[in-house]
Amino acid sequence: MKGRKVFSAILSSLLIVSAAPLASANTSVASDKAVTTTNVKKGSNKVSDVIQVHNNAAKSKVQSVVKTSKKQEFSKDEVLVKYKTVNAQAVGTVEKGAGIKKSKDLGSTGFKLYKITDGSSVDQTIAKLRKSTNVAYVQPNYKVTKYAVTDPDYSLLWGLKNTGQNVNGYDGTAGMDINVEAAWTKTTGANVVVGVVDEGIDFNHPDLKNNAWVNPGEIAGDGIDNDHNGYVDDINGWDFYNHDNSVYDPNDSNDSDEHGTHVAGTIGASANNVGVIGVAPNVKLVSLKFLGPDGGYDTDAIEAIQYADKMGIKILNNSWGSNTYDQALYDAIKNYHGLFVAAAGNDGVNTDSTPSYPAAFDLPNIISVASINNTGNLSWFSNYGANSVDVAAPGEDIYSTAPYAFANDYNNDYQYMSGTSMATPHVTGSAALVLATHPSYTAANIKQALMDTSKKLSSLTGKVVSGGLINVGSAVSYTADNDNDIPGTAWTGSKVSNSLDAAADTDDVYAVTLSKGEKLTASLSGAAGTDFDLYLYDSKATTVKSSDGILKSSEKGGTSSESVTFVAPASGTYYLDTYAYSGKGTYTLSVTLGGTAGIYDNKSDQLNYVSSKPWSVVANAYASSGSYSTINASNSSVQLVFNGTGIQYNALKSKLQGMAKVTLDGAAQTVDLYSTVNQYNTSVYEKTGLAAGTHTLKIEWTGQKNASASSTAINIDSIVVTNNQSATVEENNANITYSGTWTSQSSTSFSGGAAKYNAIKGNAAEYKFTGEGLTVLGKTASNQGKADIYVDEVLVKTADLYSSTTKYKATLYSTKSLSRGSHVVKVVNRGEKSTSSAGTTITLDAFIVYQKYGSYRIQENALGMAYSGTWSAASSTYLSANAAKYSTAANAYVEHTFTGRGVTLLSFTRSNGGNADIYLDGKLVKTVSMYSSSIVYQVPLYSVSGLSYGPHKIKVVNKGTKPTGSTGTVVSVDAFDVSSY
Repeated sequence: MKGRKVFSAILSSLLIVSAAPLASANTSVASDKAVTTTNVKKGSNKVSDVIQVHNNAAKSKVQSVVKTSKKQEFSKDEVLVKYKTVNAQAVGTVEKGAGIKKSKDLGSTGFKLYKITDGSSVDQTIAKLRKSTNVAYVQPNYKVTKYAVTDPDYSLLWGLKNTGQNVNGYDGTAGMDINVEAAWTKTTGANVVVGVVDEGIDFNHPDLKNNAWVNPGEIAGDGIDNDHNGYVDDINGWDFYNHDNSVYDPNDSNDSDEHGTHVAGTIGASANNVGVIGVAPNVKLVSLKFLGPDGGYDTDAIEAIQYADKMGIKILNNSWGSNTYDQALYDAIKNYHGLFVAAAGNDGVNTDSTPSYPAAFDLPNIISVASINNTGNLSWFSNYGANSVDVAAPGEDIYSTAPYAFANDYNNDYQYMSGTSMATPHVTGSAALVLATHPSYTAANIKQALMDTSKKLSSLTGKVVSGGLINVGSAVSYTADNDNDIPGTAWTGSKVSNSLDAAADTDDVYAVTLSKGEKLTASLSGAAGTDFDLYLYDSKATTVKSSDGILKSSEKGGTSSESVTFVAPASGTYYLDTYAYSGKGTYTLSVTLGGTAGIYDNKSDQLNYVSSKPWSVVANAYASSGSYSTINASNSSVQLVFNGTGIQYNALKSKLQGMAKVTLDGAAQTVDLYSTVNQYNTSVYEKTGLAAGTHTLKIEWTGQKNASASSTAINIDSIVVTNNQSATVEENNANITYSGTWTSQSSTSFSGGAAKYNAIKGNAAEYKFTGEGLTVLGKTASNQGKADIYVDEVLVKTADLYSSTTKYKATLYSTKSLSRGSHVVKVVNRGEKSTSSAGTTITLDAFIVYQKYGSYRIQENALGMAYSGTWSAASSTYLSANAAKYSTAANAYVEHTFTGRGVTLLSFTRSNGGNADIYLDGKLVKTVSMYSSSIVYQVPLYSVSGLSYGPHKIKVVNKGTKPTGSTGTVVSVDAFDVSSY
């Protein structure tokens, strides 16, 4: 890298700077709004409206608070160790000397969990380990507990909407809520996944079952780790406490996952007219259980966090903690690429001086949450800290879901709890709503949005960093002014021009949302004398001031001509960074999204397959690239994002295929894949004439079938993306047939540098081509005569080539309205001239052939098919177009000239089938057998792709020999499939 990646630590500290009020404007309160009565410079001063809150006396009702022990518990036979140097021999020496045996590695934290094997205590073992110069850090395996304040007498849900209603005998203050109804006008959290690191969740609860996350990579109950993430059948998450996939354990204890289920309901209980509603009622919840009846160990919490990171879960709720600093847990959270929402704790202390972890860890991706009551005052039990606690949220008298074991009746399975545990899910749900409206936001951006828009309360001034109560109604509309860093500016269109300055404006960042398999091609060009570079960052990157997260880079020295190409391995938001290494000036960034023109077979990494079980790849010699993919399961689809003007979906048609739903840019139709005869890699859906740009094709399983079909399966062989294209065929091409004498003429003004001419009546040039358009180029001059131009044996124009001045590459004839298929053009000298011309010469420069389709089926009787020898006609409804030709005579052949990049021969095989030689452009490429014990139709006996784009000639010759087992020498031609890609 060019001297640029040294600022990540600085940026991290900036992201957690206090957003407490800086302005000193006079204000008056009206409802929850404050009216400024003096002007301030908002650009240089942070203006925050502070609502004055009456300091109510503490409630006298005794509440039960589950607190952490001041003397932290830990496992009596385990320690966590982090080494300075991980060398097998050195580590082995330490292990032997300390009497420990490794249980597991804790991934990116660098810590290892050890069992004490020599009978020593934890303190004795730690003392021994600290003597080693290779041990960087050693600690016990601490136990953490849940933060909860519970009282079954609380009766009203006020955190989402506080109208001043009475809660537990105390009147509330209107507006002291998170303003969620305003957020719901924009989003309810769809497409966001939240992890609940806690006890388990009862997903059978009517308010939770519809929002349970389902792992798309797993097949339930098959006992296989389908997505290879190390966990078998992790359908709704994982139980790290019991080390299994059961995320709800009603018999674990007398509380039966009550805490985790309550938290989950506050985050995302469904909007279903039953019970309660969560902050984000359309979010998906993942249960990451690590707490049991007596708490849980930090090693299990670490595994839960690492699981979330591996699965791409961007928000975690953490209503638990301890009073002991835990380096291994710190490292795990630091390495987590998402927002870690943490309860501040229930000891009623200032955590600036008496920290509670993990909330007090100084990490930019942690947002620490205090609790307020329904009057807007800090809850009596809540921890606080002007530097260590970020925001406050409703946490007292919170009504939410309870597991079945609570009342043994889901109609009554709701309960009230209080604590920072209950405040935290209000913030987690709010974070989900922010992410839903800003999918490109990083953890830092979400945190900034929640803190900067918080409702400033006098009761929280000096108590939390933001000085405010979460206001998600404003947070969802928050836009960070940060186009110089991630999340940048959302990419729209195909091109942007801007400027950079290596001294003052080094980066412009663009957020590009890509689907899995979607291709991105970006090119940068900058002003002369500049050296601008181009980088692509992954979806987990937090800043372009670091090299962390760079997926692709282009940084040529001394130039601003850069380009990158990338195929997204997963759906998400990626970041393009234009970077000024040196110089100052303008630039243009061009981006093409989607697969460009070409063939995408069933194994292409640009196809995004989705299904409740894996698609099957079926090997078949007749399929393109030797296989096709098939599925017969609900919720199955395959998608391609492409950039072109046309699309073609090719599949196997057979008796075993059902109906597929094909959707192109939102317009859907049903395609029947049934056929009485197997038709391989055949076009079943096609659209041309699309607007140039990005389009989305989706193919879905329907469960429907033709009445005659025996299955509802669907399949994909290949998808062809097309653009309007043309092939220029120069006058000297071997596939042009000349009659009479033609003379070559050279000039750089001609297409290809040369042309041919003649002055004799009847001399002709003939060319066979594939397409639906044609242009004939020639030369006009003072000595040129007239030419008749025929297309498919029909005179379409008599062209006068006379002009008083010489004109090169002159259009003699042009059309783009021919039928799709094979054509023949012929240019004939009429032997005539106009009155002003000095001669009857005609000059042919080139033919230009136009194609807009991905493939062309050329039937056996098409114009331009040249047969030699004796051929007979065959007819059957099983043949392409119901007809074919065959020959039994040795050396009989058929020859066809086509335009494209590939061709396939379709024939029928039978018990008297013979051998045939296949020639391509004059060379023998294959000998094929047309024998089979019973007759088979539309068999692709020969196929070739990847040819240079332009004219080619295929020839099929009867060898006059029989394959083993055959009774004859029949060679057949049903059709040729010409591929333009």
